[in-house]
Amino acid sequence: MKTLVVGDSHASFCFDLIDGCEVRWLGSVTMFRIGRDGFDGFLDRSRTHDAVIFVFGEIDVRAHVLRIAVQQSKPVSDVVDELASAYVNRIRDLDGVEIKVIASVVPPVNTGYAARNTAVPVFGTIEQRSEAVSLLNARLRMLSARSGIGYLDIYSAFVGRDGCMPLSKSDYVCHIDPYRSKPIADALRILVPGEFRYDSRRRISALGSFGKVSEVSPFRQKIRFRRVCWKKKCHILIQSLNSKIVGLLPRASP
Repeated sequence: MKTLVVGDSHASFCFDLIDGCEVRWLGSVTMFRIGRDGFDGFLDRSRTHDAVIFVFGEIDVRAHVLRIAVQQSKPVSDVVDELASAYVNRIRDLDGVEIKVIASVVPPVNTGYAARNTAVPVFGTIEQRSEAVSLLNARLRMLSARSGIGYLDIYSAFVGRDGCMPLSKSDYVCHIDPYRSKPIADALRILVPGEFRYDSRRRISALGSFGKVSEVSPFRQKIRFRRVCWKKKCHILIQSLNSKIVGLLPRASP
């Protein structure tokens, strides 16, 4: 059985290193868009799929859910309920798929990198986004069960006590560290028949910032990923030290 994984960049970061998965990275497609428009243009409707895993929602929480709640003066829980319901209904009504699995949304990463990157917009505090992710995942789990759809809990393996993703498990922006995706393969075996195996020698299509995938070996791909993460980690440490030093300096008299 070949399992198709369809979704945003998290589909690539979470599943590209899992042998047995065929990842179709769609770019920055939101859960809202799927709920509104469905999968036309994203899935080959003439083909019958044994199993499909759907990976959407992180972008919605990071950039849109809290903004919409403010703009429409609605509780975040209401925005989340509407978002999840439309999304799950689209997946429930999708024909030509034997096994459907909805992946949970990953916890937010508590660094300033996403906020400074115009390509990765952020709205709301880290605490607000953490709570919104928890609300959305709870709703997705409940609606999936009601609709006879599998629910793949990625969140639990990558969340810390504060509701955020520990930096050691992240790419320091908004994704998991793809080289720590083995727990996803383990959880997937429970939901979908097949031999799913973590394999670090596979290529990660969404790592475009670390060089064109076709031009680097898997080993160099991993080295480049680690190098970028270390640069970010050092930058965070320097920022933290600077903040502490500024806090210790005497304030000028008015």
